[in-house]
Amino acid sequence: DACYAIHGWPGYRAGSIIGRPGPAMAAAEFFRITIRGKGAHGARPYDSVDPVVAGARVVLGLQTIVSRMADPFSPLVLSVCRFSSGSNGNVIPETAVLEGTVRYFDAAMGAKVPAKIEAVVKGVCDSVGAGYEFVYEKPYIPLINDRSCFEAGRAVALELFGEAMWIEPEHPSMGGEDFAYFLQDYPGAMFNLGLGEDRCSLHNPGFDFNDEAIGNGILFLVALALRTLEA
Repeated sequence: DACYAIHGWPGYRAGSIIGRPGPAMAAAEFFRITIRGKGAHGARPYDSVDPVVAGARVVLGLQTIVSRMADPFSPLVLSVCRFSSGSNGNVIPETAVLEGTVRYFDAAMGAKVPAKIEAVVKGVCDSVGAGYEFVYEKPYIPLINDRSCFEAGRAVALELFGEAMWIEPEHPSMGGEDFAYFLQDYPGAMFNLGLGEDRCSLHNPGFDFNDEAIGNGILFLVALALRTLEA
């Protein structure tokens, strides 16, 4: 009948319940660009097809996809998070590898992004005489909370913990979440559990789940399940 999830979330009061209706977390997609040039000694750059320079131009060119090719009223994130090339300070390498991620909510806009990325890569590589390989993966779809399921969770949180422990963010998160696939097939919603305002952020080596918050998370999910079964 319905499915619910809760996710630990630093930056909010410990034990608080956080949620919003509709779009809650973004699609998360990933790309890998391998630029193939021609290596040379660092003292003889004219003998090379420099993949480092080409890669730098690609990184800068990709920024125009968000700033000039996307609707400013529809959130889009494109981040190059890895640039790897060479192994020595005086050798121009043969290849450079760029990896990054794309986040969005609008599926129609998201569908256009891979072609736009490749167009930038191809234009740069063609201009310098380099080759390239482009791989694009789409593992996570946007997470969209069902309105009625969200309202059920909000009501339970307010009854259990009061207004001071209920938080409704103005904006969705651009993070990705595979619970989205449950919501593609069934009504439901994902909520977050506050872990403390000063706790270390997610995906950080210093992260430590705040055990003091877990009691509220358990109580919230159990009460929400019972309400749903009784409806």
